Amino acid sequence: MLVAKLNDLIENKKLQLVELVKKHGFSHTKVLHLSQEIDKLINKYMIIKKEPYNSRFKGNRYIK
Repeated sequence: MLVAKLNDLIENKKLQLVELVKKHGFSHTKVLHLSQEIDKLINKYMIIKKEPYNSRFKGNRYIK
């Protein structure tokens, strides 16, 4: 997954999280689940950003 696409996905999920919190409160199961999903995406983003540029690509093909 490309960094920009992953970043967009994180931002969209964060907006969804805000709406869920407004509707259900902070401790609702749906809110906690989405928050954990965002955490996983952020961890993936940080790992990708930490890798040297060349190790993320093999030829023209992106390595997941």
